[in-house]
Amino acid sequence: MKHLKAIPRRVGQVVALSSIAIFSKDSFALQPLSTFVERGHSSNFDARESAAVVEQRNAEAAQAGRKLLPTLTAVGTYTHNQYEAAVTIPSTTGGAPRKGIITAYNQLDGNITLAVPIVDLAAWKRKSAGEASAEAASLRAESTQLDVERTITKNYFDLLAARAVVGAAERTLATNESNLAVIEQRRAAGIATALDKERAIAEVERAKQTLAQANYLAGAAARILATQSGLEPEKGGEVPSDDLHDEAPVATFLGGEKGHPLARAAAADARAQDANAKAATYTLLPTLGATAQERFTNATGFAGHSAIYQLQANITWRLDASNISANEAQASAAKVQAIREERVLRARTDEIKDAWDFVTAQTANARAARAEESANRSAARLAKERYDAGTALQLDVLQADRQAFQSEVNRIQADANLAYARTALRLAASASKDRSR
Repeated sequence: MKHLKAIPRRVGQVVALSSIAIFSKDSFALQPLSTFVERGHSSNFDARESAAVVEQRNAEAAQAGRKLLPTLTAVGTYTHNQYEAAVTIPSTTGGAPRKGIITAYNQLDGNITLAVPIVDLAAWKRKSAGEASAEAASLRAESTQLDVERTITKNYFDLLAARAVVGAAERTLATNESNLAVIEQRRAAGIATALDKERAIAEVERAKQTLAQANYLAGAAARILATQSGLEPEKGGEVPSDDLHDEAPVATFLGGEKGHPLARAAAADARAQDANAKAATYTLLPTLGATAQERFTNATGFAGHSAIYQLQANITWRLDASNISANEAQASAAKVQAIREERVLRARTDEIKDAWDFVTAQTANARAARAEESANRSAARLAKERYDAGTALQLDVLQADRQAFQSEVNRIQADANLAYARTALRLAASASKDRSR
């Protein structure tokens, strides 16, 4: 768990700071974005899976390291023999001879063996490879946390947008119901036709349909956010308002790509592969080890001692032609990993540039959406005034109201996309720079 516990939370702080910079916490009743991100670190399915993989890789690294430690083996054996084999051994001091049992009827043997590896270069390199793989797994888990934060951030702003659309749909329904009441009054006074009333009723039903669809999408967005973060969203929430400022030049966000968790994981994978390649080479070299054994038996034989120890030093040299091919394969794999590392670095640079371009595009989109909404709102007011004055048709009013509603929805989505784009840019940049220090 040591690698997992080292995963920083700087990006979560970036999410929180970005959120505060974009809009005030008093503008909504929904929990802050940082609350969902923090819960997602421990509750998200991908985050939990990557944490389990880190534990697995740490255990594998520990296993590789412990192969270099001494091993202790204890074996006890009971043997019943059909015949006893014994000899009479004369005393060397002039005393009575003794009986030396070579094979006993009921023989008890015990062996305790301590094996100590002294020189095994291949095993040391495999240990280094395991440690590098564990580090790479930890860094990939950190990258998974970044993906979780990015996903939760997108889900969060999607939920804000969906709930804002619900509010717009509710206001539109109220307006259409009010219009229907006016039409009914005008119809009673004889200055509106039956067709006008039917159109007004149809527009109310259309608004109800739109509201039902908006509620469905808002509910789906809330469920997605809850699944990704492990936290149920509270009611409320407003799309943040942005001043539509241009971002700093893209170069401001570049420069720390090597510090990105995926880039560092690729570097750790390269070290692991290099260690495996050297381990394959070192299997062609001899190994040196030592053993110490203590034997306990009731078949003392000529020695006459029930406990006997033995010390050995062993040099093992195994020449296996397949190891040469394995060495070549590992060397090629190291080259492949070096290419992958280069690809990851390029991808991180492209990610930041894409995020910066996305902010630029969404800023222009938000400006256009706001201008369109303003124009369509003015057009709707003008159509209503002309209808009241008898110089416009009811269809003109209905069409203008629909366009005004749709432009409001477009503006809501554009503002939500811009808020996400700004946060995503800072996530991409801080993921590299904060970790390269």
